[in-house]
Amino acid sequence: MRGQFTGWPEQAMDVLWQLQGEPTHATRERYRADRERLVRQPMIALLNEVADTDPRYEDFSVWHYRTDSWWWQHQAAVIRLGRKIELGLRFSLDGLRIQGAWWYPDPGQVDMFRKAVARGLSTCPCRTAGWWRSVNISMPLSISLIGSSRMRANTLDTAR
Repeated sequence: MRGQFTGWPEQAMDVLWQLQGEPTHATRERYRADRERLVRQPMIALLNEVADTDPRYEDFSVWHYRTDSWWWQHQAAVIRLGRKIELGLRFSLDGLRIQGAWWYPDPGQVDMFRKAVARGLSTCPCRTAGWWRSVNISMPLSISLIGSSRMRANTLDTAR
């Protein structure tokens, strides 16, 4: 097991607060180390813990920030569950957003999916592989995302 996820510290919100609007290059550089430690590293810890819980979630990426201020204000990550099937995560001042996506299905997948729906999904490969869940959840900060292990439990339950 890698580092345990304990939530984002309250200081993470302070860092994101300082990066609102269009922060100057000097402001971004002043908060670079704090953002890495307080915002990005907890996302990595969260996804490592989810992957330790269930190997289906091992293929993930936690993105770095770029020159565009949006990337400094939002920590994004993706878990790849299968061919073109992903769970996206985004942490910001608005909370944690988790969204499922099926990108550009292969030829025949849409027809196969529609036929499976018509049959009641019992034979849909997406269902048997554990992919049949549409997830689009936003957790506001009032749900105690900051410095809490409660988000860990909620996230693991949601991801399954």
